[in-house]
Formats: sequence, C-alpha cells, structure tokens
Amino acid sequence: MEAVAERIIEVTRKQWESTMESLTLTKDEIIEATGYNQAAKQLDALHKAGIPADRRPDGSVRVWRHHISGIVPPKQQKVKRKAPELVSDRKAA
Repeated sequence: MEAVAERIIEVTRKQWESTMESLTLTKDEIIEATGYNQAAKQLDALHKAGIPADRRPDGSVRVWRHHISGIVPPKQQKVKRKAPELVSDRKAA
C-alpha cells in the first residue's frame, strides 16, 4: 500500500512540475537569451534590451518571467495638479 501511495505522489509531482512554470527564467534560458555565460555580461545585455534583471545572493542572474511574458502591471497615470498660486511675503525694497 505504501509503495502505491509513493508512486501516486511521484506521478502527481511530475505532472505538477510539467504544468507549473517557474517564476524566473532558468540559467539556460538566460544564456540562450543573452548569448553570454558570465553574469555581468548577461546583466548588461538584459538591461540594454530593456529587461529588468538582478542578482541572486549566490551571484547568478535572476529575470522574473512576467517581465518578458508581457504580463506587467499597468503604469500609473500622473494626476494633473493645479500649479500653486504663491504670494511673496517679502517687502518690496
């Protein structure tokens, strides 16, 4: 019975992993996108392409998948404000 349960868990885990995308690009995807293996050159290439990227604590490059998949939050619109009407309190000389 225990072996059957372990097999079900393993099959379920594999199915979940195949359908679930990682939140970040893999190391191989970053290398393929930039053409570089070195993290500094990868960051430079990504920033030149306008793709936000940063470094993980281990020094590797991290690119969030939503930055390249087109799912980005809408830009906030600037509120137009009326210019203040200031009056000087200095006395004329």
